[in-house]
Amino acid sequence: ILSHNVLIAIENKWWEDVKSEIEVINNLFQQHIELKYKAHIIPAAYAKKPSVVSKVLPFIQMNFSSKDKVALVVIDGMAFWQYLMLAAHFNDTIETTNEVIYSWIPSITQLSRQAIFRGDNPVSTYVQNPTNEAKLWKNFWINKGVLDAQISYEYNSLNQVDFTNIKRLAYVDVSLDEKMHACSDYNDLFDLTQNWIENSEIIMDIELLISEDFTVFITTDHGNIQATGLNSLSHKQTLGTNKSGSRSLRHLEYSETWLKDKFLSDNQDWKPFLGVTENTIFVKNDNAFTSNQKIITHGGSHILEV
Repeated sequence: ILSHNVLIAIENKWWEDVKSEIEVINNLFQQHIELKYKAHIIPAAYAKKPSVVSKVLPFIQMNFSSKDKVALVVIDGMAFWQYLMLAAHFNDTIETTNEVIYSWIPSITQLSRQAIFRGDNPVSTYVQNPTNEAKLWKNFWINKGVLDAQISYEYNSLNQVDFTNIKRLAYVDVSLDEKMHACSDYNDLFDLTQNWIENSEIIMDIELLISEDFTVFITTDHGNIQATGLNSLSHKQTLGTNKSGSRSLRHLEYSETWLKDKFLSDNQDWKPFLGVTENTIFVKNDNAFTSNQKIITHGGSHILEV
C-alpha cells in the first residue's frame, strides 16, 4: 500500500508534499524494527515465505525438489515502488504473486546481497564481487545435493547461457543500482527506472526464463531513499571505518568499539536518528552523511530501503 502511494507521488512530482507523512510511517517502522527485527524476523520460520533476505535460498530449497527448475533474479537497489513499475510491463500471461521481505540492516550490498547468496546471516569478512557471489550460490546448492553442472550464476547478461540442464540459476542485474547512485532525486530516478525497463533486456530476460520452464523469483538486496545531507564527515570521523566497498552514505562500520562510541559521543544531536548494531552505525530517518542537499542512496534502516 505504501509503495503504491509512493509511486503515485513520485510520478506526479508530489514527493516533497508527502515526505512528512512518509517520515511518520517510517518512525513507526523503526519502532517495529527495534522490537521485532533481531528477536523475531531474522529467526522466523521460512517454509511459507522468507521473512528476510538470508532465508530466500532456504525457502527455495524447502519448497522445490532438485528436479525443479528455479531462477532467482536479483535486481540490485530496487525499491518496491520500482518493482511495481517493472511488473506493469509483464506479459498478461505471466502469473505473479507479490510478497514483502526485509533486507539486511544496515541495507548495504556487502551484507544484504551476501545474505541472499549465502542463504544465512552475512559475515563481515566477506568481499563483495561476482566471483565470490557465484561461489556462495554454487556452494549452497552443491551442499543440498544439486550437481555442479546444474547450477548457473550469471551477472548482467543471459546471452551466453545454455539452459538445457540447469536446475538452479541466479541472475544478478546491477544496472538499476548504478542509475540510482547517479540520481539526485526521485524525479530523476523515476525517469531512469522507466528508461531501464523499456530499453534494457530485463523484461525479455524474465520472459525467457519463464519460457525455459523456470519458476522465477525476483528480489533485491535493498531499496533506496531520497536523502537530505547533514554534512560530509571529516577524515577524523571516518578513521577506523571498514572499507566494505559500499557506496552508502548512511552507515559507518567501525573496526573498534571505542571508535564507534566516540562518534556517538561527539555527535549527541544525531543520536535520535542513528541506529547501532555491534560496531556499525546507521541512519534511521532520511538523512545522509554528505553535504549534498538531495541524494538517492541506501545503507540505513528506512522503510523504503528495508
